[in-house]
Amino acid sequence: MTLEDSNGNEIVVVRLDIRTGWKGFGIAASPSGCWKDHMNYLINEKIIPWNTSIRSSYLQRHDVYRAAFTSI
Repeated sequence: MTLEDSNGNEIVVVRLDIRTGWKGFGIAASPSGCWKDHMNYLINEKIIPWNTSIRSSYLQRHDVYRAAFTSI
């Protein structure tokens, strides 16, 4: 299946499995309602990099606690 974009170019529409999540508007959701792909996105793209950077910082324990509950 193809569609035309705003410039008149034809774009092939990719057909995905119903359980496959697609990232859009900041979430990765699938038509079946499964949130596994979104959780994997959050862990790999948000939480692990944040955790790596906070571990290498010189913050005190209570500052790390506050940062964890206000930013994640």
